[in-house]
Amino acid sequence: MRRCALLLSLMTLLACGGGTGPAPAAPAEPPAPRITRGLTVCQVDGERLLGDLYQPPSGAHRRRALLFVHGGGWSTGSRADYEALARNLAGLGYTGLSVDYRLAPAVHHPAPLEDLKCALRWLRSQAAAWEVDGEKVAVIGGSAGAHLAALLAYTPDDPRFEGRGLPREGSTRVAAAVLHGGPYDLSALAGASAQALGTVQALLGTRSPTALQLQEASPTHYVRYGTVPSLILHGELDPVVPLEQAYRLAAAGVQVNAPGRLIVIPGAGHADFGRDPDAIGRALVEFLAQSLP
Repeated sequence: MRRCALLLSLMTLLACGGGTGPAPAAPAEPPAPRITRGLTVCQVDGERLLGDLYQPPSGAHRRRALLFVHGGGWSTGSRADYEALARNLAGLGYTGLSVDYRLAPAVHHPAPLEDLKCALRWLRSQAAAWEVDGEKVAVIGGSAGAHLAALLAYTPDDPRFEGRGLPREGSTRVAAAVLHGGPYDLSALAGASAQALGTVQALLGTRSPTALQLQEASPTHYVRYGTVPSLILHGELDPVVPLEQAYRLAAAGVQVNAPGRLIVIPGAGHADFGRDPDAIGRALVEFLAQSLP
């Protein structure tokens, strides 16, 4: 499952036209976000996991934070995969942290989830210094990163998945989740590609996972009453992760009245946004504004 980086030019969503008067002067180049790379966001088993911080330029600060989780089939990818989106959303006032996590086959589930919970605790510990409301944090992930982001969002403060990483203090609750092209019910991937099935086996550390193992690693298993709002995006023609996976997650939310929205992207594959990517950008920005008021 390749990375899904939402390469949208969201800055254009700030533009507004109208009027019949003289054409306005060309807008000035928007101020660039402040970027700090290579921060240690978690220490686990003698390894330092790193993150890149994207802070809004002066005057655009919303006091809201986003945690970005890259894809790559749980075995490849890096925090740099989300730079384009993190930059654009920083321009809209959101502080972003894009993080690395340990990869399969060196580790297996739930280690990547534990790493993300560790990074979230670290993010929350820095909230005051970044002028961020620690209760207003959303997680964004694509492909395998969407799977992990969903697990993170749906297992808040669950002692089974908090791990040994430092820091250990702080809540692992988020306020919302944006999920694109992810697998959410690993027990129902019979129609997935051989590549997708192989990455699931690598994540679980076995070629013959049991039904219990598949269920325990599936976000749909953890959807409960009170689950945070989710924006679920999925390509209509996704050749890697079947569209049915998005329907399954949405249906699990409906059963417990969990707030959320599913957008099936017409004509889109696994890592693209179809014929009207700006529409997806608008939906994303609107969802964040509503979920992180």
